[in-house]
Amino acid sequence: MSLKFKCPECGHDELIHVELGVCMSSKVTDIDEQGYFQYDLLEYNNGSTDRYHCYKCGYVLKDDKGENLIMEDEVAEWVKKNCK
Repeated sequence: MSLKFKCPECGHDELIHVELGVCMSSKVTDIDEQGYFQYDLLEYNNGSTDRYHCYKCGYVLKDDKGENLIMEDEVAEWVKKNCK
């Protein structure tokens, strides 16, 4: 079963993955319950993740300490908790 992102700020359903040190971002197309992600690129760069944010309004997913979520399993847990 896939998890579905829904922005708590604007309600949009597209999540973007942004990497450090490269001028590139990738739309997240699928998240499974174990935290495995599919992206809209055929080849994934595996650079250093800076953040995940809403495509429309830029809302950044953060943990309870206010730090950007960068690990896929943490993002999957955040989606489970916040996107019913």
